[in-house]
Amino acid sequence: MKKTVFTSLICSLICSTLTAYPSTLSLPWLSPMLGDNIPGWSVDVLNKNQDLFDCGEKEEGKEFCSEVVNYYTTPVQGHLWLAKGSVNKIQLNAPFTANNYSKLQLNIRKDGYVLAWVEIAGKHIDIIEQLKNKPFHIVDREVIMFMNSGRISSPRRLLWYPETQYQQANPSRYVEFVSDGVTINVNFFKL
Repeated sequence: MKKTVFTSLICSLICSTLTAYPSTLSLPWLSPMLGDNIPGWSVDVLNKNQDLFDCGEKEEGKEFCSEVVNYYTTPVQGHLWLAKGSVNKIQLNAPFTANNYSKLQLNIRKDGYVLAWVEIAGKHIDIIEQLKNKPFHIVDREVIMFMNSGRISSPRRLLWYPETQYQQANPSRYVEFVSDGVTINVNFFKL
């Protein structure tokens, strides 16, 4: 019974295709990563933001950091990188806990991203490719079984695409969730 409830919870958090709505209330500097037509923040905008400070060790104005802030309700530390004059990568770091593991994935879903690819211990499932050949409920079950096959503290990498660009070969933004059992990194990329 417990396994069925846990499996249902994982499915609803990760594999559901229900619409999620972006929220930038908790981290306004994350907003460029949540919309297709939102430009990346420039160094001038970042310098004016009191929640961020320049933390680049090699070159000033290329990397900004935050103190511990909440991504929704999960405490994280943020790092923002600039390329070609605007933010193209934001990394949120949190210590690994089962709660952070679950809540950070839920937060990614809340921000409009859908799970597209999963790698655990060198094995992977390409969900988008699987959906081309199998019905959703079969792929959903396979992903749940795969993600539940090992300990959640085992190293894993999950790629999330915006729901609005899910079927595109090359989305303009994506999220990489990396967990090694010690730290969780949530990397937002804008190409």
